[in-house]
Amino acid sequence: MWKMVFLRPNGANNPEAFVLYWYLLINETAEISIYAEKNGELLWQHDRQGTPELHMIRFSGTYTNDVNPDNRLYVDIDGQIRSIWVNVY
Repeated sequence: MWKMVFLRPNGANNPEAFVLYWYLLINETAEISIYAEKNGELLWQHDRQGTPELHMIRFSGTYTNDVNPDNRLYVDIDGQIRSIWVNVY
């Protein structure tokens, strides 16, 4: 995960965040789903074929991460993104 201009304007313990550019390279076993904000429609879901990388431009919203009981990292990104593109290789 790589972020350029990452801000938590209300302090480190507040989940609100702003990221100008965000790059995530995710392993092939990750579960990833992208939903539309307006109606909750599923826009894209990783089928576990290949290794996905996500590029997000101008994210504003909440960003939280935690470890599930099965010791897997869980990241919730909820907010507005100006542009997102996904490459799978």
